Amino acid sequence: MSAFMKQFLTGIDLPKEHIPALVSLCDKFMEHEDFRTLISRLMAKDYEKIDELLTAAAHIGEKYGAHPYTSHFLLNAAAAEPLLALYREKGVDEEIYWNSMRDLKWKFHECMDRYNIPGSFVAHWFPRFFHMTRFALGRLQFEHTTFNADSYCACGVELKRGDDVINIHIPSAGPLTLESRMDAYRRAYRFFKADFEGDIMPIVCHSWLLYPAHREFLPAHSNILSFMDDFDIIFQREEAPGAFGNNWRVFGAAADTPMENWPEDTSLRRAYLGWLRAGKPAGNGYGVILFDGENIVNKKN
Repeated sequence: MSAFMKQFLTGIDLPKEHIPALVSLCDKFMEHEDFRTLISRLMAKDYEKIDELLTAAAHIGEKYGAHPYTSHFLLNAAAAEPLLALYREKGVDEEIYWNSMRDLKWKFHECMDRYNIPGSFVAHWFPRFFHMTRFALGRLQFEHTTFNADSYCACGVELKRGDDVINIHIPSAGPLTLESRMDAYRRAYRFFKADFEGDIMPIVCHSWLLYPAHREFLPAHSNILSFMDDFDIIFQREEAPGAFGNNWRVFGAAADTPMENWPEDTSLRRAYLGWLRAGKPAGNGYGVILFDGENIVNKKN
């Protein structure tokens, strides 16, 4: 396992200074039959019991003084070896494997940024990658889901609640540029198109990034506004005035402190602080893209 783990952590571009300690710790974990069983259960789609699996991994980590977030990360990283074998068995491009597994790196960075702990504080998020139902295709991540609104009709496409659609997730992987988004949509179309009738693939996203009020306070050059322009946003939800449940995504570790301590060193942070200090609500939006393989056909001009 140590040879694979070193290769894997290097391959997903994890910070080099953390790799030796993680490899050594994983070797110790792998000496436990219980830990190897946890990997098998994770790969066997025992995702309804993911919290149970993570708790068991943390108990093993206690023997070595490992923080639970570190143990959670290592359970998922260790499962990357059988997942690679599964990709090869199914003939799925290994570029997709590596791009998907880099989500462990993004979550690792988030954990370091927020808690200064090497690991992941959202390790329950990963199982769909290991079950090969969620894939990173370029800048974005995609998976099948069901349509979560009563109805939608545009460009000859009719959607109703429960219909099969493709869902987007946005990893914290750097700028969300128009070029990178269009490349991701095209990759997703090629990957999933056979699952849909006709030439148009419906794509949805439910995210804080799609909150319509962003147009009132984010700077005009914001990539968030550009991303919103890709969608027909069909409903929104608001939080209590002054609240921001996704504050850690913008403010990192400072989000766990009073608002007066939140940094103002970027245009996004300054814009959000101004909005929240004025007693305005944060929120999220649910949007639809109809994509024909090259273009967003329902895009509002």
